[in-house]
Amino acid sequence: MTIERITCEGCKLAEVNPLSGLYYVKCDGCKARAIAQSPQAHEARQLGAVTKDMKRVMQASFGDDWKAHLPAVQAWAKKGRA
Repeated sequence: MTIERITCEGCKLAEVNPLSGLYYVKCDGCKARAIAQSPQAHEARQLGAVTKDMKRVMQASFGDDWKAHLPAVQAWAKKGRA
């Protein structure tokens, strides 16, 4: 799945520089990008599974709909490592 529709200046800047530090708290794309760079996401990638800590971080940001945002987190993580 591709990264969600870019809607804010932080996400537009991150398209050019994926490790940009500009985030907007109300932007789902920014939330996904921040999570993608988190220690919890790194651990989940290393284990090849959504860990308990990763699920907790996702739920804190996206609530019960966290699974719908997982592809965006994974896409940002891949983009950040490219």
